[in-house]
Amino acid sequence: MVRVSHVNSLFRETSIRNPLLWTTSPSLNLPKHVLQVLIRRCALRPFCLSFMEDSATDPLSTWTVVANHVDRIQLLCLEIPEAIEGRNCMLLLWSKLPKLSQLRHCMVNFHGPRNVCLDMLPNPFDHVTHVDTLALSNCYITPHYTNFAVISSISIYYLGDPRPPEMSVAVYHYPLWSPQLKNLRRLVLWNCTETSLFPGSFRLELDLPLLEYLVLRAPFLLCEEISRTLNYPSRCALTLTSTFTGSYGAHDLGASAASIATFVRGGHTFSKCKIVVDRHVPSIYLRGSAACRGATLRFDLRNLVLPPPTGGGVPEAAGVISRFRAALIGNKVSICPKADRHPPNPLSIFSQALLRQVVEALSLQVAEVSNLHVQLPADSEELGRPTLDDLLGLMPQLHILCLDLPHTGAALPMAWTTGNPLQLPKLHQVLVQLKHGAQVHSKRYLAEFLRLLVLYGSPIREVLFVVSPRIIDTMGYASPDGLRLLLADLGGDFPRAIGVEWVEGSEVHEAVWNEDDAEAE
Repeated sequence: MVRVSHVNSLFRETSIRNPLLWTTSPSLNLPKHVLQVLIRRCALRPFCLSFMEDSATDPLSTWTVVANHVDRIQLLCLEIPEAIEGRNCMLLLWSKLPKLSQLRHCMVNFHGPRNVCLDMLPNPFDHVTHVDTLALSNCYITPHYTNFAVISSISIYYLGDPRPPEMSVAVYHYPLWSPQLKNLRRLVLWNCTETSLFPGSFRLELDLPLLEYLVLRAPFLLCEEISRTLNYPSRCALTLTSTFTGSYGAHDLGASAASIATFVRGGHTFSKCKIVVDRHVPSIYLRGSAACRGATLRFDLRNLVLPPPTGGGVPEAAGVISRFRAALIGNKVSICPKADRHPPNPLSIFSQALLRQVVEALSLQVAEVSNLHVQLPADSEELGRPTLDDLLGLMPQLHILCLDLPHTGAALPMAWTTGNPLQLPKLHQVLVQLKHGAQVHSKRYLAEFLRLLVLYGSPIREVLFVVSPRIIDTMGYASPDGLRLLLADLGGDFPRAIGVEWVEGSEVHEAVWNEDDAEAE
């Protein structure tokens, strides 16, 4: 803002006359005379005070400038770089925080792979009873001494090594906060939770009756314990990222899926579902009515270790993977004939089996889904894709099925099974998202799938291709007529009762699934 006021006389005159422009500028890192000017330009309005610790600044000396304005400080932001221990910031919290009687928002950010406990005696947070928002990064507090009367938002992030921090907020500490957090509406616990000392034996709960948004990132081994401890209403919007690290066996899959599904409280059903089939971070998005804000479930498999295939050649590897897939998803095993040349990746099989298990664990909540959006992975040679009919069978009320493909050559999906006839009496439209490429060799998979749907009684009458404008450029077609011919070729093997049409852009896609809604967190 200081530089803005130096552009010309008009900018200076306008900026100085608007106190709101200066309320975020005061910092203890500034020289005293500059800080005095900034506070004066704030007029009598509340302002934010920041400090980034360095070896050249004494914040207690600069504090004398703001000592007479502490009742106007509403936001305090402290930043500690990675190479600095943070003694001055800790001293500020200990000596000055209790004096900020009107403080509403407090942010403390430690940079670097560490997790610092802010508990001190006397604890500064015991005296700041009017704090509404508390955001901590790579640091934390325990509920033993804190005193929050009206707080509505708590965010605690651990952004260091993906392994659980050695010191953090233990699950068995949560209920100690219960009397203080009755008004809490937003809670973020990001990779900052450690296990109970007595797992399975602790039964106290943290009651959060007004909670509206819950964001969690935690190891899958803690999911059941955290879910059992946190008591929040079913209308609460949930974003859960479950991390899988180290070695993992197929026998753990069902229990993991069940524990993850317990976060989605009963009492509400969902009308929209989006499934992102991804090797490393598969995801499930669920959205319902206004009374239920929905759930986002992500599974971080980037640090998961699975036993690699063993054997002398590719056919032997395919056999090992086939047995591994059978152990994960039961008897419904369908390996593409190409498996003798391109065996599927075990991580892909695991991620897709996990998606299926979680959806099955949520069968009651997804029974009323009418719009399903399946986003397939980009690798067209990926052979571990799940059988789509396993998922569709859990959604008998499905009206619209949207397949988001990276290109027309992607298998749609590869492993169709015909053992269990699909009963989708209300499915009337299939949308296919085309964004890249011009290959058409996979049309037989989609055609066979549609033929089976019609055979088993689905009233589907239309396949609508939503074509990205970039395809017109990348494919070299001179006019939309060329695209129409391409899609007519795609639909050549479809049942005669099904019409084929196409639209340009993504407006139909947005009508089926709102991306902004999907990322509500």
